[in-house]
Amino acid sequence: MTNNLANKIKTLESLKGEGPRVNLNYLKKAFSLLELDLSKIKKIHIAGTNGKGSTSLYLTNILKDNNLTIGTFISPYLISFNERILLNGINISNKDLEPLITYILNFHDMFYLNYHKKLSFFELLTLMAFKYFYEKKVDVMIIEAGIGGLFDVTNILNYDLSLITNIGLDHQKQLGNTLEEIAFNKLGIVKENNHLITTVSNSFYDQFVKYLKKVRATYQFIDLNSIKIINNKPLIFSYQNEEYELPLLGNYQALNAVLSISAAKYLYPNLEIKSIKKSLLKTKYYGRLEELMPNLYLDGAHNEDAIKALVNAFRPLKKDKLYVLFSSLSDKDHHQMLELLKDISDEIIITTFPDFRFKEIINEKHQIIKDPEKALNYLLSKKNKDDIILVTGSIHFIGYIKNMVEGKEND
Repeated sequence: MTNNLANKIKTLESLKGEGPRVNLNYLKKAFSLLELDLSKIKKIHIAGTNGKGSTSLYLTNILKDNNLTIGTFISPYLISFNERILLNGINISNKDLEPLITYILNFHDMFYLNYHKKLSFFELLTLMAFKYFYEKKVDVMIIEAGIGGLFDVTNILNYDLSLITNIGLDHQKQLGNTLEEIAFNKLGIVKENNHLITTVSNSFYDQFVKYLKKVRATYQFIDLNSIKIINNKPLIFSYQNEEYELPLLGNYQALNAVLSISAAKYLYPNLEIKSIKKSLLKTKYYGRLEELMPNLYLDGAHNEDAIKALVNAFRPLKKDKLYVLFSSLSDKDHHQMLELLKDISDEIIITTFPDFRFKEIINEKHQIIKDPEKALNYLLSKKNKDDIILVTGSIHFIGYIKNMVEGKEND
């Protein structure tokens, strides 16, 4: 990456918008000025507390392996900014990224000059993705919502299919303090006469049905009890009399895979199950129960629900001792996350990492080693053959550790 591109990315990331949105009108106006006709592109919108990224990538693989050109928009990234915008599962190149950022920064200057509205980094990033997919003439756009759904910038389009993975507590400041409020916000992606497929638990069915009938949307609730886990590593599950194997670990991945299968079959009913199985098996998603070294796992479980799922995933994997290296951003309930992790861990080490949103964690129950490299080396020195080290707490933290470890290996 050139210094010029790095500086443009830094400029883009520094942009702040107008504060909390009460509608999407000015964003729709900004989109209209781009003059992008997306009517010939099938569009899939994915919301939910966790699981959006892996669902997006499963679906990307299934569709691209059936001779379709797929644009995928996911966030946040682990190592490289380019991970946010994918073409057929491959990160946008620096060659394509630089003129795209230049264009959107100039567009932002024009928009502010004429409409006196500042757009945020994520708003401009989303518009960038739409423009890129239009220029690449993709057949399908898979768009992951940023936060919530109702007033998320990704919701300025009308989609052919909406997906909601699950509902949990996260981003309460923006979405509400109860599960019902958060569910309402995420349901905002479903518009009149749309179709929704979801893997939410049945405790939300009544609220969902009431809303979906109001907007006259059709829907499919996937029965979670119909998904049976056969093996944990590798992860093998059965659904509708078919067995599937996944390269990603964690029982919750079966739900994400079934959601992607159902979405693909809804839009393209003639897809063969044999082809879908092969596509799922090729899916890679770094930083999600990724085994970076033997028995050293990274997972970006960055909220309470994700930690609960992570804890459940590790119960069958644990043979001997399990050590946790933890760090998180200041807006997360790290006390509750640590309490959940304590249930499966023999020792938890808290550390730091370079991020402007990081705030020092004060916790008297666990040892703190501020230097992340020293903290990891401490746990590696204690680890026996069958012991497990789990690095978790923030996607940006595990990205930092991954970069640190792989940088060492490449020296």
